[in-house]
Amino acid sequence: MTAQPIPNEGIQNLQQTIAKYKELRQQQTQERKELRDECLNSLTAMSNTVLLDVRNGVAQIYTNQKKIKDATTELQRASLQFTAKVQKWTKKYNVLNESLRQLGDVRNWAQGIRQDLVEINETLEAICEFQKNQKTQATSENASSPR
Repeated sequence: MTAQPIPNEGIQNLQQTIAKYKELRQQQTQERKELRDECLNSLTAMSNTVLLDVRNGVAQIYTNQKKIKDATTELQRASLQFTAKVQKWTKKYNVLNESLRQLGDVRNWAQGIRQDLVEINETLEAICEFQKNQKTQATSENASSPR
């Protein structure tokens, strides 16, 4: 079997087909490259947008966390001040309450002394009256007795 020569027309058709194939392949490669570049650009833009949103969210969270921490610190400080004031007022209340109790005791003591003084006064008045009566009797007995 011997190889038959390919006619010129067949070679030309084959060369044209190969050229069209290469051109088509080059177009497809170019389209794929353009699509890949477009896809990469879109992904980059999307990633940048997402990262920007995430960064903004993280920054907002950090800001909120700082505000909460500052508010917590202020609340703790205010609570300590309030506790100190409450303790101070409680101490003053207890001192006042004790003073009122002592005042009540002093009042009772003063009433007791007053009552004792009234009794002493009445007793002294009775003694004076008795002595006066005795002097009057002694004077009247001396005047009525013969000497």
